[in-house]
Amino acid sequence: MTKSWLPGVVTGLAAALALVTGSAAAVAATSPAPPGSASGEAAAVNPADTCVGCSSASASSDTGHRSGTGIHAAGNDVSAGHDDGGGSSHGQAFALPSNPVLDLAVGSWAAGAAPGAGVGKGSLVDVDLGKGQVVAIHGLESASAATWSSGWSHGGSESNGLRIVGAGGRVTIIVLHSEASSDQTGLVYVISVNGLMLGETAGPGTGLDAHPIIAVLLLQALAGGGSGSSTVGDVHDVVGTTGRAGVVLATQGAGQGGASPPITALLPTVTSSPGTGAMGGASSVPSTGAEIGAGAAGMLLVALGAGLALRTLRRRPPAS
Repeated sequence: MTKSWLPGVVTGLAAALALVTGSAAAVAATSPAPPGSASGEAAAVNPADTCVGCSSASASSDTGHRSGTGIHAAGNDVSAGHDDGGGSSHGQAFALPSNPVLDLAVGSWAAGAAPGAGVGKGSLVDVDLGKGQVVAIHGLESASAATWSSGWSHGGSESNGLRIVGAGGRVTIIVLHSEASSDQTGLVYVISVNGLMLGETAGPGTGLDAHPIIAVLLLQALAGGGSGSSTVGDVHDVVGTTGRAGVVLATQGAGQGGASPPITALLPTVTSSPGTGAMGGASSVPSTGAEIGAGAAGMLLVALGAGLALRTLRRRPPAS
């Protein structure tokens, strides 16, 4: 029997939060920490008020707030969900009925919150051949997570242009990636194969300023003052206008002194199920390739939270 992964993710985040609260309290400031927040955009066109594969999350003293957007077009939510309360929800614009051969979802989203934690995810398209055992393809996706305690807060987000998981989770290829968090410099890269990155960048990026026609910023990753941001592509100041015109794979996170939420765990390999939503149905297969239900996913996040408290998760080797 298959279960939704999202309640397990929310429960796991809350448990991970509790694991690090004790050590954080020892160094807590006299005033409460600011809310943790994060957002991701796989692709957005600002003048048209359009976004695909977008997500956001925040966490403060009352509860977590979250949203996931599969497709937002011309100011209208085609497939999206958001809530300021607790619990979880998910959906999609279109999904094939679940079957043993092929799962397909378009415009999938998921969102969940618990006291002091919020998560959100959105993607344009998810395809799964063979229930995660053959190949799963995810196009234009993002996931965001935020946590909060009285002494600290944290936000982080990741987005991918294309993510391919094959051979039961043993092979993962990502094309165009952006990630950011509140406690370290962001990261962008062009491609990675099983974690081996090509075109990795953590810096101010490369710009093209053709004023007054267009300005473009590529592969930017920044951090400072409790916030971080990364962008694969940023287009602004188009034909005499000012401000952002659109982005591709933009992420940001803000907080104060917290440990990184396990953002990658929010990007399961999977796609669709009738009546339950693209993110939590019959083919909820995480990147390990194993079928894990909500409770197991929660336990996984608890373990990740313990590692995060020691600042060992997702550490990158220093640049040579």
